[in-house]
Amino acid sequence: MQLPADWTSLPELAESARLAAVSGAGDVEVTVQGWGDPSSGVFALLARTSSGTEGGAEELLSRLRSDLEGAGVQVEGGGEESFTFAWGSFRGVARAAVDEDDGRLQAAILACFHSAREPTRSRATCQAFMGRFEEML
Repeated sequence: MQLPADWTSLPELAESARLAAVSGAGDVEVTVQGWGDPSSGVFALLARTSSGTEGGAEELLSRLRSDLEGAGVQVEGGGEESFTFAWGSFRGVARAAVDEDDGRLQAAILACFHSAREPTRSRATCQAFMGRFEEML
């Protein structure tokens, strides 16, 4: 996958997100990759989950939104498969795709978020990155 030139892998960010995702989640397998440019305050996470099919895709995505809101993240707009969010000075967008495979729900969730440091440039970087969601699946 081609990342923006000034981005690096951020395994600590990815591991923090993974630990938050599996906390109390039950039968869920989660892998997370994280990247970004800390100097400009732009970050991205790609989480892949696999869980039992109980409740289906709608419930899984609804639970994601609820979990974010429970952690103090303001989730706004969009539908079940995409939404914007705000947390402190960070703003972002997330997209999700869910499929059922071998009796398990497989989900890919891509989020790009940025600080208020350079909002116009950061928003454009996130938009370009999110435009490549389909190739990351």
